[in-house]
Amino acid sequence: SAFRNYSLFFKSLIASKPKAVDTSRRKHLFLEDEFASWCKGNGKLPNTVNSYISYIHRINDTFFSQLEDREDYNLDFLPQNIKKYGENIATILTEARSRLSQEIATKRKIKDIPYKSLQNCQTAFTQYVKFLLEILADQLPLNTEKALAQVPSRPAISHPTVREDATVKRFDYDGLTDIFRFRIITQDRVTGSIFFPIDLIKRLFYCDNVPYRPHRRSVKGSNTRWFDKWISDYMAEVTVITADGSFILADFDFFEIAPQDKGFYAIDGNGKRHCVKTRDHLGNMIDFKTTGIDQISLDHSPLLHNVIHDHADSLPALKAITARLKSIMESRKVGISPAYNIVLTEYFNELNALIDPLKDELNLIRRISRMELMEKRYNLKKKSDL
Repeated sequence: SAFRNYSLFFKSLIASKPKAVDTSRRKHLFLEDEFASWCKGNGKLPNTVNSYISYIHRINDTFFSQLEDREDYNLDFLPQNIKKYGENIATILTEARSRLSQEIATKRKIKDIPYKSLQNCQTAFTQYVKFLLEILADQLPLNTEKALAQVPSRPAISHPTVREDATVKRFDYDGLTDIFRFRIITQDRVTGSIFFPIDLIKRLFYCDNVPYRPHRRSVKGSNTRWFDKWISDYMAEVTVITADGSFILADFDFFEIAPQDKGFYAIDGNGKRHCVKTRDHLGNMIDFKTTGIDQISLDHSPLLHNVIHDHADSLPALKAITARLKSIMESRKVGISPAYNIVLTEYFNELNALIDPLKDELNLIRRISRMELMEKRYNLKKKSDL
């Protein structure tokens, strides 16, 4: 996936011993300068950005670093956790955001921080998580050496990715869709006669008609906003089957995983708790059992591969992109990731001319191939049986 390619960039840096931290100066967030640029690119004023950074430091010192399982949530250990958890870092970050939200909602106070300031901390941390998930999915070659030098070494502590405990895991709608968005834009399909290179498509839309430059972070233009809305709408329409009937993801405000029965529950705007169901690989409807979000899959129906194959004549833009990528890979003897960079830099105008037909094709795919929540084990079994 795109994340695996991006994580290679971290490998040598994270594995190396960080420099000593200058305790006389305020610690930096991981990729703090890049986060500040990202915020400004999204229309935040400099004073707001500085406040965000201060609030994130404050909530890390008073909450995340004090948790029993703080090695996973303490932002000082974020670079090491990226290496340790790989793509599941998206789940860790979203769990952190949900735990903070629950703490604020139930106690309305953490240490001596008043409620209003806690709300500001929550807003700031939410923005930081969105930034991190976008960066990790974007595999941009950032200057992380400076950031890595400013965090302490992490002790070698082994934790399972999914932690078993007696606490109900609660996620709000935005938290769950952040994880699903990360999955969707990092799961390229580059086999068969027509590719669906979603990471490349996202990067193309994010160029907003300006030739591709890896380090560019600008205000979001119309193409970026269109792509973000397409993803958001696609996720909002994800089918959720419950004991009370069929709904879509946007019908619910919160989602819970109960450790006692491993049940998965969706809570609507009236506070009603719905028991979520899943299809097994044979299509039978059964109770959804899970201990973590990493065991929840998005099942395409019909399969995305089949949709692309059956509607090939309606996908001229994807055909053109596939032909160009295959030509580059064959003529230059490179893999798919280098081919992405080549096509974005050397054939930008050719790709950019495909934006409008790509919009039609993405809408076609969204209209025909619906997604449904499904237990991961059954989703894998269903694919293996094909």
